[in-house]
Amino acid sequence: MLRQLSAPLSGSDFSAACLVLTEMVTNVIRHGCSSEDDEMGVDIYRSDGSLKLRVSQPGPLYDPQQIPRRKAGEGGGWGLLLLDRLSTEWGVDAGTSQVWAELTVDP
Repeated sequence: MLRQLSAPLSGSDFSAACLVLTEMVTNVIRHGCSSEDDEMGVDIYRSDGSLKLRVSQPGPLYDPQQIPRRKAGEGGGWGLLLLDRLSTEWGVDAGTSQVWAELTVDP
């Protein structure tokens, strides 16, 4: 989906967006899907200097504040830290099953 944007992303913007989107999709698969038949939604919005990624899941959202933070040397669990570091902003829409991230990209 990211490769099909009407205005291509630069190499570093594309890499960051892929990593963020992959993490959000992985979280839905690991924490939001209860069966193989569950579906998720992915939306991508681009405007000058901004890319917004939104992933919706079938089940209730996890609370990012309740997820234990990992320490150096531990495997896994670094996804929300990646979202925080690579995104300009990210969040969970209250009352929905949607997580979003916004990245600053070259116009």
